[in-house]
Amino acid sequence: MRTARTRTKLCLIAKKTHQLKFYFPDNNKYIANWNNLLNNTYEGLLGYKVSVLSHLKQPLGPLPPCSRNFHTSTCQSANRPAPLPPYEPPRDALGLTYISDLNEEDAERIKNVAYEELKLLLEKHNIAYTKTKAKKRTTDSGLFGTALEVLVAKDIKKNRLVSDLKVPAVFSLMVRFIEENGMLVQGIFRVPGSAERIKAFRKELEENFYKIPNYSIYDHTNISELTVHEVSSAFKAFLRELPAYLISSERMECFPNIKTLPFTEQIKATNMFILSMKEEYRDTLQVFLRLMNLTIENKSVTQMDDQNLATCHAPNVFAMPKGSETDMTRINDNFGYFKTLTNYNKKLFAVPPNFISQIRQQYATGVSAKPKRKFISKLLGKKSKGEEIPPPREELMRLKEVQIEVHAPQMTRESAVITINESTTAKDVIYQYEAIPKTILEDARRNIAQGENEDRAIEYLCEVGGNIGERCLDPEAKVLEVYRVNPTAEWMIKTKKGR
Repeated sequence: MRTARTRTKLCLIAKKTHQLKFYFPDNNKYIANWNNLLNNTYEGLLGYKVSVLSHLKQPLGPLPPCSRNFHTSTCQSANRPAPLPPYEPPRDALGLTYISDLNEEDAERIKNVAYEELKLLLEKHNIAYTKTKAKKRTTDSGLFGTALEVLVAKDIKKNRLVSDLKVPAVFSLMVRFIEENGMLVQGIFRVPGSAERIKAFRKELEENFYKIPNYSIYDHTNISELTVHEVSSAFKAFLRELPAYLISSERMECFPNIKTLPFTEQIKATNMFILSMKEEYRDTLQVFLRLMNLTIENKSVTQMDDQNLATCHAPNVFAMPKGSETDMTRINDNFGYFKTLTNYNKKLFAVPPNFISQIRQQYATGVSAKPKRKFISKLLGKKSKGEEIPPPREELMRLKEVQIEVHAPQMTRESAVITINESTTAKDVIYQYEAIPKTILEDARRNIAQGENEDRAIEYLCEVGGNIGERCLDPEAKVLEVYRVNPTAEWMIKTKKGR
């Protein structure tokens, strides 16, 4: 007992003084080196005890200069892994494209391209992959234990989706409640709720969620003393009971092995895997990671950092390796992978520019079906003029300024002709079309980029037809560059939620 107290006292002294060494004036030398104390075994600590205790009652002389990096270099590195390096997805003058910026047909093509790219990467590193097996038989009734695509189909039929992302409405409901009530609660996701109230809350959702229009936890839950801990426990149960893991693919299961790749190729493989996921699972993962990041941002209050969240959620969202109960190394690898997901988050949903180029090439060579311009013209109230022939590439590259016709059927002014040049961005077109101060849309987009009110509808410029199905343009995309690549496209302003 005295030995343990001595060791505790030494640790407290070192932390308070931030000293690497203790200095005693009577023998004019350092007799205890803190780095050795940290690195030596328990038996080594006993060897220092006698010499240090003999001087603890004497006043200490002048101490050497403080090591200001002591806490960071010694304590943190011993307990926490090093921070992940910065990463930015590749982008070009056409702007950054997320998978949710494409229409359903083009997103499916990107899914196939990503799958083939991922296979090549895994084979290059001799990583075996097998088809994912469902955790259990899926059901078509109820909320818990039902496949995401079944829930989304039901939500679409009942007009219950809260954004353009295909995320089950009940999942969005719990996420919103946790965002509003759990970010100032210590131990959110770690502290369990009352088992009785969790059971009652789940029963309430199963019975009334689809029965009551615009169901709200605040207005329609009669459970007394319901707290955010019960909702967060139900949230974890929803993920745990899914027939397939949230992060999964119907084509392959390779997450236990991706962690072994070099960093740059690990990020690439992760990006490819996410792009090859089913749309409902990919969109739900995006909302899940947004909630995790918000929790991490408030970790000074919630006491939940990425490692704590990994402990709570990693086993529920992707497959753990067999025998992981005893294989701590593999468990740590999976927790590290969870940290990668939360750290890079939305960046992992970006589509590489060369993938978009492949899709355009498929349209140009006739491999993919041409966009239905007749339908587009009908939507815009125009007569179909048949297939347009684009100008020669050399002529397009010489253009310094051009006029485009922009359509917005949902607005008071349905169309306008706007002049673009080499510096015109997609957001500039929106400003000119709406004739409103730039600061209004800039503030809205800045809030969405920071994760605030991401489900708010906001206007984006889209290219429709030509050598693409439909693509929502990055606000910073150079419109003239897009015109040069796709001169026969229609230009439309559409509202999107959840980009």
